[in-house]
Amino acid sequence: MRWSLALYGLGLLVPFATTATAPLLVAVPLIAFGGGVTMSLPYALLIPMMPAGAHGAVTGLYSLSRGIGISLGPLLGGVAIQAAGGDYRWVWLVCSAAIIASILAMRPLRDAE
Repeated sequence: MRWSLALYGLGLLVPFATTATAPLLVAVPLIAFGGGVTMSLPYALLIPMMPAGAHGAVTGLYSLSRGIGISLGPLLGGVAIQAAGGDYRWVWLVCSAAIIASILAMRPLRDAE
């Protein structure tokens, strides 16, 4: 999961840094792979860590955290665009920063591997 997050987060820096076609063509498959793993794998990793009898509560908290991200992402992206004077490429930096920050949030799970 950490590798896919790193691939995804760093890949999203490419459209922030350049609009040249060649780097974007290289980055798109990497971003797609990292995004696919990031969207599909977290819940599967969470299931074995759930305490017995608390699957519903943990699933609810997981869904809440995803909902918060879905709500904050566009808000923070809009703030970044506004602060950058209407430069829409700053959305990619916001997305990348959120994904890379999530790697840091996984640090306590290192011992559980």
